[in-house]
Amino acid sequence: MEQDLSHFQNKLVTAEDLFFTWLLRVIVAAILVGSAQIDDAPPLELAASIIALYILIRLLMNFKTFISTAPFSPQISKVLFALGCLFLLSMSFATILIFTNRIVSMAAG
Repeated sequence: MEQDLSHFQNKLVTAEDLFFTWLLRVIVAAILVGSAQIDDAPPLELAASIIALYILIRLLMNFKTFISTAPFSPQISKVLFALGCLFLLSMSFATILIFTNRIVSMAAG
């Protein structure tokens, strides 16, 4: 029982490291995209959108990594864990983007 618990904790630490690494990237991309709307500069908005798209593509490409680091044994549980991680990361992106847009709109008047 103790070995199973330690194995679960080790797998959970790996999954947390992966999730929080991606969370930082997603937050930075959301701030960049939200901040790009300050000057109404189309090249800046385009560059920020390209970076956000790149982060999205890289995140989707690492879906198998999220599945492999899931601390559960049935495959369906691993897939649900990975989908939950992607959902949380996308909601984090949306939240930071909305927050940044509101700050920009308040500052711009």
